[in-house]
Amino acid sequence: VIVIGEHAFMLRANSKVEFYPVYFEKEGMVSGVLKIAAGAMLSVFGSTSGTTITTSLAHLGIRGTGCYVDSRPERTYACVCYGRADLISGATGKLLERVVTTHHEKPRFIYPPGASAPIRPAPVIDHRDAELRLLESLVHRTPPFDDNTGVMDEDNTYDDRY
Repeated sequence: VIVIGEHAFMLRANSKVEFYPVYFEKEGMVSGVLKIAAGAMLSVFGSTSGTTITTSLAHLGIRGTGCYVDSRPERTYACVCYGRADLISGATGKLLERVVTTHHEKPRFIYPPGASAPIRPAPVIDHRDAELRLLESLVHRTPPFDDNTGVMDEDNTYDDRY
């Protein structure tokens, strides 16, 4: 787990994420590019973020968002848990979709050139609301999907829709 200013990151095992020092323009602020070279990362960003998360197949333009990204050679998984992000093809630079969510409504698989479709709906995988609550608590916030009681879901899992 890494906390930088109003942003927090949880890296999964065997992940490689590059935080470029040149992009830490002000103390505690992240702007610029975070590269997920391999693996997965759950992140929460403050409202002032102007960050792009890159993988080998996609770029996510982040704006005050909680998101989970898993980078694999055959596809990128991106869940904008809440907030907004532009999902952009890493190969063409073309905007694939502008996503605005409040609670995991639009997870996506992003595929390389030559796939039958560059972007497809996906299920919610490999991240939990409890983890988002933990990351937000580290930067003194609660996730927007909570009712501000601080009470976690009984089983910390999603219903069958996800």
